[in-house]
Amino acid sequence: MSASGSRVAVIAAGMTRWGRRAATFRDLIAEAGKATFDNNPNIKPADINSFIISTVYPERSAFQGHPAPLAAEWCGVRPNEFHCRVENQCGSGTTAIRTAYAAIKAGLTDMVMIVGAEKVLIPSHQEVFLNAMAGCDREWESCFGVTPPPLFAMVAQAHMKSYGTTE
Repeated sequence: MSASGSRVAVIAAGMTRWGRRAATFRDLIAEAGKATFDNNPNIKPADINSFIISTVYPERSAFQGHPAPLAAEWCGVRPNEFHCRVENQCGSGTTAIRTAYAAIKAGLTDMVMIVGAEKVLIPSHQEVFLNAMAGCDREWESCFGVTPPPLFAMVAQAHMKSYGTTE
């Protein structure tokens, strides 16, 4: 994203290949970063002032805490204004975009690179539910085996009951 006066725009985008594969958390981030730079050859790594990684539970699924500065490095960028991590379950990507937009509009930065990554099926496929529960409130939700999809469904049902909305 880049600002020109009061305007904010997405000026490049990239994506990894989806599916189960041997790629590591680092591989996915580097691949997305390369795809983004390939998408717009007018943007160079040196142009990136700030960096946001959107990821929910890399400490559990990728055994990587404090991923923002590492992810920036894996993308070949050295942000000189800020780097950070955002997490908001399935809304993490949107939260990253809104955070970048707000930082640009506030004049805190001019060019933000956002990367979203999650390595879901590790350390083993059987642990995917444990990983998902790590993103929930341990004392109120995950202690009962609840993961995000049922939580979202309960919120939707409560909204329908309270406001009369339909599916």
